Amino acid sequence: MENRIKVDLKMDFAMQCAEVMERCGIDQIPPHPKSKGDAWVNEIIFAYCNLRFRKINPLPRKIIKAIYEVPAGLKEGEDALLKAVENGECLGPYQSKQILNPNSTDLMLNDFGIHHFHLGLVEDDKKTYFKQRTGSLLFAVVTNDTFYSLGVFKHGQWGEEILINTIHKNWPELLDRYRVNTIIDTNSNQLGNDGRKTLREFGMNVPIKVSDGTVYLPTGGGSTISGHSEVVVDDLLRIDWICRMNEKRIRDKALEFQPDESSLALNLIQTDQGAYVVSKCGGLCFGIGEELRVSEKDIGY
Repeated sequence: MENRIKVDLKMDFAMQCAEVMERCGIDQIPPHPKSKGDAWVNEIIFAYCNLRFRKINPLPRKIIKAIYEVPAGLKEGEDALLKAVENGECLGPYQSKQILNPNSTDLMLNDFGIHHFHLGLVEDDKKTYFKQRTGSLLFAVVTNDTFYSLGVFKHGQWGEEILINTIHKNWPELLDRYRVNTIIDTNSNQLGNDGRKTLREFGMNVPIKVSDGTVYLPTGGGSTISGHSEVVVDDLLRIDWICRMNEKRIRDKALEFQPDESSLALNLIQTDQGAYVVSKCGGLCFGIGEELRVSEKDIGY
Protein backbone atom coordinates (compact mmCIF):
# COMPACT_ATOMS: atom_id res chain seq x y z
CA MET A 1 0.00 0.00 0.00
CA GLU A 2 2.80 2.43 0.91
CA ASN A 3 4.52 1.75 -2.43
CA ARG A 4 2.11 4.05 -4.24
CA ILE A 5 3.44 6.98 -2.17
CA LYS A 6 6.56 7.96 -4.13
CA VAL A 7 9.12 9.89 -2.08
CA ASP A 8 12.93 9.65 -2.08
CA LEU A 9 14.26 12.36 0.21
CA LYS A 10 17.88 11.26 0.08
CA MET A 11 17.98 11.36 -3.72
CA ASP A 12 16.25 14.76 -3.77
CA PHE A 13 18.69 16.05 -1.16
CA ALA A 14 21.69 14.76 -3.12
CA MET A 15 20.44 16.34 -6.36
CA GLN A 16 20.04 19.69 -4.59
CA CYS A 17 23.51 19.39 -3.02
CA ALA A 18 24.97 18.78 -6.49
CA GLU A 19 23.14 21.79 -7.93
CA VAL A 20 24.37 24.09 -5.14
CA MET A 21 27.97 22.88 -5.52
CA GLU A 22 27.79 23.54 -9.26
CA ARG A 23 26.41 27.06 -8.69
CA CYS A 24 29.25 27.73 -6.23
CA GLY A 25 31.81 26.73 -8.85
CA ILE A 26 33.04 23.68 -6.95
CA ASP A 27 35.23 21.42 -9.08
CA GLN A 28 35.72 17.66 -8.72
CA ILE A 29 32.05 16.98 -7.99
CA PRO A 30 31.26 13.26 -8.47
CA PRO A 31 29.84 13.10 -12.04
CA HIS A 32 26.19 12.28 -12.65
CA PRO A 33 25.97 8.60 -13.66
CA LYS A 34 23.21 7.44 -16.01
CA SER A 35 21.71 5.57 -13.09
CA LYS A 36 22.05 7.59 -9.88
CA GLY A 37 22.44 4.79 -7.35
CA ASP A 38 23.19 4.82 -3.65
CA ALA A 39 26.95 5.18 -4.20
CA TRP A 40 26.54 8.44 -6.15
CA VAL A 41 24.01 9.77 -3.65
CA ASN A 42 26.36 9.11 -0.72
CA GLU A 43 29.35 10.62 -2.56
CA ILE A 44 27.46 13.81 -3.35
CA ILE A 45 26.10 14.26 0.17
CA PHE A 46 29.50 13.49 1.65
CA ALA A 47 31.15 16.08 -0.62
CA TYR A 48 28.62 18.72 0.43
CA CYS A 49 29.01 17.90 4.14
CA ASN A 50 32.80 18.00 3.82
CA LEU A 51 32.72 21.47 2.26
CA ARG A 52 30.27 22.63 4.92
CA PHE A 53 32.48 21.26 7.73
CA ARG A 54 35.50 23.28 6.59
CA LYS A 55 33.59 26.51 5.91
CA ILE A 56 33.98 29.21 8.56
CA ASN A 57 30.81 31.25 8.46
CA PRO A 58 31.44 35.00 8.14
CA LEU A 59 30.40 36.27 11.56
CA PRO A 60 31.93 39.01 13.75
CA ARG A 61 34.06 37.28 16.37
CA LYS A 62 35.86 38.31 19.51
CA ILE A 63 39.60 37.65 19.31
CA ILE A 64 41.47 36.07 22.21
CA LYS A 65 45.20 35.55 21.75
CA ALA A 66 47.67 33.34 23.51
CA ILE A 67 51.06 34.88 24.26
CA TYR A 68 53.27 34.55 21.19
CA GLU A 69 55.57 36.47 18.87
CA VAL A 70 54.87 37.07 15.20
CA PRO A 71 57.85 36.60 12.85
CA ALA A 72 59.21 39.66 11.11
CA GLY A 73 57.33 40.48 7.94
CA LEU A 74 54.08 38.79 8.99
CA LYS A 75 52.73 41.29 11.52
CA GLU A 76 50.76 43.24 8.90
CA GLY A 77 49.34 39.99 7.60
CA GLU A 78 48.23 38.95 11.07
CA ASP A 79 46.66 42.38 11.65
CA ALA A 80 44.74 42.13 8.36
CA LEU A 81 43.48 38.65 9.19
CA LEU A 82 42.38 39.60 12.70
CA LYS A 83 40.64 42.73 11.39
CA ALA A 84 38.70 40.51 8.96
CA VAL A 85 37.78 38.28 11.90
CA GLU A 86 36.49 41.20 13.98
CA ASN A 87 34.51 42.62 11.06
CA GLY A 88 32.85 39.31 10.26
CA GLU A 89 34.38 39.06 6.80
CA CYS A 90 34.80 35.81 4.91
CA LEU A 91 38.09 34.15 5.95
CA GLY A 92 38.28 31.92 2.88
CA PRO A 93 41.04 33.97 1.18
CA TYR A 94 43.36 33.23 4.11
CA GLN A 95 42.63 29.50 4.20
CA SER A 96 44.03 26.58 2.23
CA LYS A 97 43.05 26.39 -1.43
CA GLN A 98 41.82 22.89 -0.64
CA ILE A 99 38.69 24.31 1.02
CA LEU A 100 37.20 24.33 -2.51
CA ASN A 101 38.02 20.65 -3.05
CA PRO A 102 35.09 18.49 -1.83
CA ASN A 103 37.36 15.44 -1.62
CA SER A 104 40.12 17.05 0.43
CA THR A 105 40.53 16.68 4.16
CA ASP A 106 42.45 18.67 6.80
CA LEU A 107 44.04 16.17 9.18
CA MET A 108 44.97 18.79 11.80
CA LEU A 109 41.39 20.07 11.83
CA ASN A 110 40.10 16.50 12.13
CA ASP A 111 42.48 15.66 14.99
CA PHE A 112 42.92 18.90 16.92
CA GLY A 113 39.99 21.02 15.74
CA ILE A 114 42.46 23.74 14.72
CA HIS A 115 42.25 25.85 11.54
CA HIS A 116 45.29 27.35 9.80
CA PHE A 117 45.49 30.68 7.97
CA HIS A 118 47.99 32.18 5.53
CA LEU A 119 49.15 35.71 6.30
CA GLY A 120 49.66 37.20 2.83
CA LEU A 121 48.54 40.76 2.21
CA VAL A 122 47.94 40.62 -1.54
CA GLU A 123 46.45 38.13 -3.98
CA ASP A 124 48.59 35.13 -4.75
CA ASP A 125 50.70 35.00 -7.92
CA LYS A 126 47.94 33.34 -9.93
CA LYS A 127 45.52 36.19 -9.12
CA THR A 128 43.03 33.81 -7.62
CA TYR A 129 40.53 34.35 -4.83
CA PHE A 130 43.21 33.55 -2.23
CA LYS A 131 45.78 35.68 -0.45
CA GLN A 132 49.46 35.11 -1.13
CA ARG A 133 50.65 31.89 0.47
CA THR A 134 53.09 32.16 3.41
CA GLY A 135 55.49 29.61 4.86
CA SER A 136 54.36 30.40 8.39
CA LEU A 137 50.70 30.24 9.31
CA LEU A 138 48.42 31.40 12.10
CA PHE A 139 46.73 28.52 13.93
CA ALA A 140 43.38 29.11 15.66
CA VAL A 141 40.33 27.48 17.16
CA VAL A 142 37.23 29.13 15.72
CA THR A 143 33.78 29.05 17.34
CA ASN A 144 30.64 30.94 16.33
CA ASP A 145 31.55 33.93 18.48
CA THR A 146 35.27 33.70 19.30
CA PHE A 147 38.58 33.37 17.46
CA TYR A 148 41.20 31.78 19.73
CA SER A 149 44.60 32.57 18.20
CA LEU A 150 47.27 30.04 19.26
CA GLY A 151 50.25 31.55 17.48
CA VAL A 152 52.23 31.50 14.23
CA PHE A 153 53.75 28.18 13.22
CA LYS A 154 55.70 26.86 10.26
CA HIS A 155 53.92 25.02 7.48
CA GLY A 156 53.98 21.34 8.41
CA GLN A 157 53.80 21.70 12.18
CA TRP A 158 50.38 20.05 12.09
CA GLY A 159 51.01 17.56 14.91
CA GLU A 160 52.87 19.62 17.52
CA GLU A 161 51.66 18.84 21.04
CA ILE A 162 52.28 22.46 22.04
CA LEU A 163 49.08 23.28 20.18
CA ILE A 164 46.84 21.29 22.54
CA ASN A 165 49.00 22.35 25.49
CA THR A 166 48.35 25.99 24.56
CA ILE A 167 44.58 25.46 24.47
CA HIS A 168 44.70 23.47 27.73
CA LYS A 169 46.69 26.20 29.46
CA ASN A 170 44.66 29.17 28.24
CA TRP A 171 41.15 27.92 27.50
CA PRO A 172 40.67 24.45 29.09
CA GLU A 173 36.88 24.79 28.81
CA LEU A 174 37.21 24.26 25.06
CA LEU A 175 38.55 20.77 25.72
CA ASP A 176 36.27 19.61 28.55
CA ARG A 177 34.14 17.32 26.38
CA TYR A 178 37.25 15.47 25.18
CA ARG A 179 38.89 14.93 28.59
CA VAL A 180 39.52 11.28 29.49
CA ASN A 181 39.38 10.35 33.17
CA THR A 182 39.77 6.57 32.88
CA ILE A 183 43.22 6.35 31.24
CA ILE A 184 46.00 6.21 33.83
CA ASP A 185 48.85 6.73 31.40
CA THR A 186 49.60 6.97 27.70
CA ASN A 187 52.80 7.26 25.71
CA SER A 188 51.16 9.33 22.97
CA ASN A 189 53.12 12.41 24.03
CA GLN A 190 56.27 10.63 22.84
CA LEU A 191 55.05 10.55 19.22
CA GLY A 192 56.21 14.02 18.33
CA ASN A 193 55.06 16.02 15.34
CA ASP A 194 56.19 13.52 12.69
CA GLY A 195 54.89 10.46 14.53
CA ARG A 196 51.43 11.92 15.00
CA LYS A 197 51.28 13.06 11.37
CA THR A 198 52.20 9.56 10.21
CA LEU A 199 49.46 7.94 12.28
CA ARG A 200 46.95 10.49 10.99
CA GLU A 201 47.79 9.51 7.43
CA PHE A 202 46.81 5.94 8.28
CA GLY A 203 43.50 7.11 9.77
CA MET A 204 44.54 6.34 13.35
CA ASN A 205 43.18 8.40 16.24
CA VAL A 206 45.53 8.75 19.20
CA PRO A 207 44.85 10.42 22.58
CA ILE A 208 47.17 13.20 23.60
CA LYS A 209 48.64 13.81 27.05
CA VAL A 210 49.41 17.43 27.90
CA SER A 211 52.11 18.74 30.22
CA ASP A 212 50.20 18.25 33.48
CA GLY A 213 49.22 14.66 32.63
CA THR A 214 45.66 15.38 31.45
CA VAL A 215 44.62 13.12 28.57
CA TYR A 216 42.32 14.15 25.72
CA LEU A 217 40.71 12.25 22.88
CA PRO A 218 41.03 13.89 19.43
CA THR A 219 39.68 17.37 20.05
CA GLY A 220 38.56 17.79 16.44
CA GLY A 221 36.37 14.69 16.51
CA GLY A 222 38.93 12.38 14.88
CA SER A 223 39.34 10.76 11.47
CA THR A 224 38.02 7.60 9.88
CA ILE A 225 40.34 4.95 8.43
CA SER A 226 39.98 6.71 5.06
CA GLY A 227 41.36 9.91 6.61
CA HIS A 228 38.07 11.78 6.42
CA SER A 229 36.56 13.66 9.34
CA GLU A 230 34.46 11.65 11.80
CA VAL A 231 32.23 14.72 12.05
CA VAL A 232 31.50 14.59 8.32
CA VAL A 233 30.86 10.83 8.34
CA ASP A 234 28.50 11.23 11.31
CA ASP A 235 26.74 14.02 9.42
CA LEU A 236 26.22 11.71 6.44
CA LEU A 237 24.79 8.98 8.68
CA ARG A 238 22.53 11.49 10.45
CA ILE A 239 21.14 12.71 7.12
CA ASP A 240 20.47 9.12 6.05
CA TRP A 241 18.53 8.52 9.29
CA ILE A 242 16.59 11.80 8.96
CA CYS A 243 15.57 10.89 5.41
CA ARG A 244 14.37 7.40 6.36
CA MET A 245 12.45 8.58 9.43
CA ASN A 246 10.78 11.43 7.58
CA GLU A 247 9.89 9.23 4.60
CA LYS A 248 8.05 6.84 6.92
CA ARG A 249 6.24 9.72 8.64
CA ILE A 250 5.28 11.29 5.31
CA ARG A 251 4.06 8.01 3.80
CA ASP A 252 1.90 7.30 6.83
CA LYS A 253 0.38 10.78 6.75
CA ALA A 254 -0.01 10.87 2.97
CA LEU A 255 -2.08 7.66 3.04
CA GLU A 256 -4.62 9.44 5.23
CA PHE A 257 -5.07 12.07 2.50
CA GLN A 258 -4.92 9.62 -0.41
CA PRO A 259 -7.34 6.83 0.60
CA ASP A 260 -7.95 5.58 -2.94
CA GLU A 261 -5.55 3.42 -4.95
CA SER A 262 -4.00 6.22 -7.00
CA SER A 263 -0.28 6.99 -6.66
CA LEU A 264 1.12 10.16 -5.13
CA ALA A 265 4.56 11.67 -5.81
CA LEU A 266 6.24 14.01 -3.35
CA ASN A 267 9.52 15.92 -3.59
CA LEU A 268 11.87 17.83 -1.34
CA ILE A 269 12.02 21.59 -2.01
CA GLN A 270 14.14 24.37 -0.52
CA THR A 271 12.75 27.70 0.71
CA ASP A 272 14.06 30.61 2.77
CA GLN A 273 12.09 29.23 5.69
CA GLY A 274 13.55 25.73 5.47
CA ALA A 275 13.05 22.46 3.62
CA TYR A 276 9.60 21.08 2.77
CA VAL A 277 8.20 17.99 1.10
CA VAL A 278 5.32 18.78 -1.25
CA SER A 279 3.13 16.76 -3.59
CA LYS A 280 3.55 17.43 -7.32
CA CYS A 281 -0.19 17.90 -7.72
CA GLY A 282 -0.32 20.32 -4.79
CA GLY A 283 -2.39 20.04 -1.66
CA LEU A 284 0.13 18.30 0.61
CA CYS A 285 3.09 19.95 2.32
CA PHE A 286 5.25 18.56 5.10
CA GLY A 287 7.79 20.67 6.98
CA ILE A 288 11.32 19.29 7.43
CA GLY A 289 12.83 22.46 8.88
CA GLU A 290 16.60 23.00 8.83
CA GLU A 291 17.60 19.33 8.98
CA LEU A 292 17.69 18.87 5.19
CA ARG A 293 18.43 22.47 4.30
CA VAL A 294 20.79 23.10 1.36
CA SER A 295 22.21 26.58 0.83
CA GLU A 296 25.01 28.31 -1.04
CA LYS A 297 25.79 30.09 2.23
CA ASP A 298 26.91 26.77 3.73
CA ILE A 299 29.69 26.10 1.21
CA GLY A 300 30.15 29.15 -1.02
CA TYR A 301 32.85 31.83 -0.78
